[in-house]
Amino acid sequence: MSGLVSNFMDADHAYLDKLWTKFLNEENNSEGSSNLLKRFKRHLFLHIRLEDDFLFPLLNSHISMGINPGLLAIAHRDHRNIIKLLAMVEEASLGEDIKKIKIASRHLQRALQKHRLREDEIHYPVCDFFIEPKEWSSALFKIYGQRLNKDAREGNKYLEKIYN
Repeated sequence: MSGLVSNFMDADHAYLDKLWTKFLNEENNSEGSSNLLKRFKRHLFLHIRLEDDFLFPLLNSHISMGINPGLLAIAHRDHRNIIKLLAMVEEASLGEDIKKIKIASRHLQRALQKHRLREDEIHYPVCDFFIEPKEWSSALFKIYGQRLNKDAREGNKYLEKIYN
């Protein structure tokens, strides 16, 4: 991937993966895993908000299609499913049911992977062509409360500043 949007979103996915992996590795520490799950959920919801409130509507207007056509409808459906699966993980986690946590986590991981593949191959590369740096900076500030700078182009450093 290359481009302003693709680079940032790839780093954002990597950050979410890092939090998710830490959560999965903390199964014997209920307090630690609970905090990691909360951090993952908070960041995932910001990520989804960035896509649903900014990227996807802009993509939709750029490709001049009606409201929620094809790929965008699939992306929104994916988001709803991901949120439902995350709720299942949370519920199992609250009950400290390791077996249910593992099953729900496996389904969530699969849904995230399929969704990201579509985004990486279709959505983000198209957005790279028409989203201007000023516009992107404004969106990031609105969602994450941070301005786009050199670190934001690198992605990971920007996200580490926001969440650590």
